[in-house]
Amino acid sequence: MNPRHLAQLELANFQFLGKYIPAVVRVLVMLLLLVPLTGRGQESDTLSYLPLPDVPSSLRTPETRANYIVSHFWDALDFKTDTLKTRDTDFMERNLANYLSLFPIADTTALVAAVETLATNAGKDGLSLSILVELIEKYLYEPESPVYNEEHYGIFIDAFLRTPVHEYERIHLTAQLEFIRKNRPGTVAADFTYQTPAGERMRMRETGKGKPLLLLFYEPDCVHCMEVMEELKAMESLQAMVNRGELTVLAVFSGFDDRETWRRTLGNLPPTWETGFNDGTIYTEDLYVMRRMPTLYLLDEHRRVIAKNLSLEQLAGRIDRIMSTGNPVKQPERP
Repeated sequence: MNPRHLAQLELANFQFLGKYIPAVVRVLVMLLLLVPLTGRGQESDTLSYLPLPDVPSSLRTPETRANYIVSHFWDALDFKTDTLKTRDTDFMERNLANYLSLFPIADTTALVAAVETLATNAGKDGLSLSILVELIEKYLYEPESPVYNEEHYGIFIDAFLRTPVHEYERIHLTAQLEFIRKNRPGTVAADFTYQTPAGERMRMRETGKGKPLLLLFYEPDCVHCMEVMEELKAMESLQAMVNRGELTVLAVFSGFDDRETWRRTLGNLPPTWETGFNDGTIYTEDLYVMRRMPTLYLLDEHRRVIAKNLSLEQLAGRIDRIMSTGNPVKQPERP
């Protein structure tokens, strides 16, 4: 991740939780850019933010430095004795905002070890652990969060389930882990059948065979869905790939018996897209988790999931990568 992306992440975090993103994020950027941390304690309220770890000068790359920081970020906090801080939601949220900003840079192995240590330490105090569980869900599992990332959230869930969380939290986390693992990036997407406007029965995996597929689940009477559709139609890079036959878009409404609504609104979709009606089996067979509408999945030519629950900005980035390199993404490491 380059400095411009880090700056964008800081801005996105600020827009999500305003007062919780302080100047310390800029200090993290300086750490990664090998900038000396002179006067670091003067940039923020030391009662609100943990002191940053001193990164060894031998660590020269952003990844190795981020690995070190995430591994030592919480060293100054004792969850057993510093409960005035660990039970303070505001304090924990301020520091988590900075901690999670490093996750896109650090490697998976370092993240798994760091999260395991954090969860174990938080488990020394039940209330502190519950606060941490709640905040991590808010940051990593809420679709509107700028640091939303199900893979990262899954790492935390695995660690939390090895701590003394309350039984209701355990049930909740276990259910979420099942949702996250469904159609996980790197796995083959669940197949389903749908009916075309001409009445032909098709399978998702056979649609646009041999090229990437943008799978879009929507509801025709959803205003936000129609707004997103308009933005997709205006995405020049996406439409260019579709027009050149390099990408297929499949828009699916899983409407049980509501075919009339689907047919009435077909004119809202571009003629270059494939469209289909599913009779509800996507829901009844629990094939996909759709936490918001519309829901976007990007699949490769073998129908493996490249990314799920994409925002328009994320989709644009993936499309640009395909156009420039022919490779949409390096498949994620498995924790």
